[in-house]
Amino acid sequence: MKKSLFKKTFTGLFVFTMIALLIPVKTNAQQKKSTWENNEQFKLAMAGYSFVNFDLDSTLKMMKRMDVRYLCIKDFHLPLKSTDAEIAAFHAKLKEYNVTGYGVGPIYMKTKEEIDNGFAYAKRVGVKLIVGVPNVELLPYVDQKVKEYDFNYAIHLHGPDIKLYPNATDVFEHVKDLDPRIGMCLDIGHDTRDGFNPTEDLKKYHERVFDIHIKDVTAASKAGSTCEIGRGIIDIPTFVKTLREVGYTGACSLEFEKDMKNPLAGLAESIGYFRGVIDATRPDYFCPEYIKTTMIKVTDWQLKHPFHKQNDWTNGAFYAGVFAAWKTTGSKNIYKAMMAMGNDSTQWQPYRRWYHADDIAISQTYIDLYRIEKKKKMIQSTIDTVKKFINNPYPVRGIEVIKWWWCDALFMGPPTLVKLGVTTGDKKFLAANDEYFKECYNLLYNKEEKLFARDLNYVIKNDGKDRYEANGKRIFWSRGNGWVMGGLVRILQELPANYSERPFYEQLFKEMSEKIASIQQPDGLWRASLLDPASYPGGEVSGSGFFCYALAWGINNGLLDSKTYRPIVERAWIALNGCINNEGRVGWVQPVGADPRKNFTADSWEVYGTGAYLLAGSEIIKMK
Repeated sequence: MKKSLFKKTFTGLFVFTMIALLIPVKTNAQQKKSTWENNEQFKLAMAGYSFVNFDLDSTLKMMKRMDVRYLCIKDFHLPLKSTDAEIAAFHAKLKEYNVTGYGVGPIYMKTKEEIDNGFAYAKRVGVKLIVGVPNVELLPYVDQKVKEYDFNYAIHLHGPDIKLYPNATDVFEHVKDLDPRIGMCLDIGHDTRDGFNPTEDLKKYHERVFDIHIKDVTAASKAGSTCEIGRGIIDIPTFVKTLREVGYTGACSLEFEKDMKNPLAGLAESIGYFRGVIDATRPDYFCPEYIKTTMIKVTDWQLKHPFHKQNDWTNGAFYAGVFAAWKTTGSKNIYKAMMAMGNDSTQWQPYRRWYHADDIAISQTYIDLYRIEKKKKMIQSTIDTVKKFINNPYPVRGIEVIKWWWCDALFMGPPTLVKLGVTTGDKKFLAANDEYFKECYNLLYNKEEKLFARDLNYVIKNDGKDRYEANGKRIFWSRGNGWVMGGLVRILQELPANYSERPFYEQLFKEMSEKIASIQQPDGLWRASLLDPASYPGGEVSGSGFFCYALAWGINNGLLDSKTYRPIVERAWIALNGCINNEGRVGWVQPVGADPRKNFTADSWEVYGTGAYLLAGSEIIKMK
């Protein structure tokens, strides 16, 4: 497979190499991230050792030509004894070229003092990854320092050239009983030259792989030497597929140890081949079979990992997605799981508070299932609770001045009231929804930004207590506005075409869609704080999932122009799929909270993030 792929893509690689070498470099303002990189959990980087014969300026110029944005920092570019001023100047230089230093090393450490110096250096540089080579007897001391600094420590393996850490298995055997933050830098060339299969080693040890040196070699022996990626014996396509399967989220750093005094042509060819492989092996995320299979996989994983009370608001969002997954896939197991939730776990009861929208979010699924099963007990408690909610005043306190006083409520409450009104034929549920929705709209919707403040704490009142982001912009929470967009879809799905207030909801949906589309980030996701993405570097999946769901629904139902919005939806869907690990867990989800935070990673999951993904999938599959 690898050789045939090489033949098919050789012309493209040659063109890429020529472009990298000959076309003038773009300015920072003109540059955007490479499309392929936006849609993967791992990132393409350069190992600093590739540029051992070049100063920093020359290194960064070559990286810019190849459009590579991450560098593992070597001490010949930034010495271990650099002052704070020198470190600041180094980072400023990297920023000029749109490059980020993601780690330091390899650093050889033969004494405790050298270990101390290495950790102190990494801290001053501002990274949390050290690629190191400590003497074996010093590993217990490395263990202490990892606990002290909370860094990842990746031991670089060397192949048959050096007895110290020759392959991945050797590294693992040395670290398996140490702190889990001590792992390896998997050098796939050296591992191969020592007689091992780096793809199999990645599968076995992926939880301890914190960095990867990508390269190709001419033979699986000590005689093997570095060559351009794609010209050697390593099965790069299978390795790339495995990166996705194990959910690797670190860097793949090209370490090119050939023609080191004139490496640009070989570097460019290797980068081009690797990017070509990524494109060629990427799944067709829009294939109906892929969508259905992945929705089932994601649902199954989440059902096996329950969290929160089943009728809590978090699961209200999750089961909204589960019902959509069942409608999309027809899975009998998914339907059984929903019925078991109602019959066995919740007895078809809303959660505890009759006055709180969160606690009737689960009722959306009760009503959907009632429409199939026709058993009144499935919705009777919801009817009773909503009537009590309508007939009694809200227990006002502080910022809680109306019934739906926070924007998230517009996903929790309105769809339940509208579904009840349509299902029972009782128009008072629809009228109540219109009243309470517009109260929230008047309180929290910013007509200038076309976004909702999360609650009154984030509405600008010019009272000296107003909150702003670091860039001076107002704070608009991604998930909060995602809830609103998702809620609008679920309202519009239910309301009759001739309903008197439908134009209000449609207009709001269009306004918000235009704004949301305009602030999507290059990687296809939205940031936790919508107007200050630079302060929140990682894409957040629960907000992004609801945006993807809403925009796709708008296209499918003729409210949004396909030509304008389809590219935005497609980028979002590809990026969302990059946030699912091989088990089906949806990551990069901000935990429960009430405002934008930075407290989430690829390993951060929540049931509502899964629900958002499933809802998005249910609309993506309908796009023509």
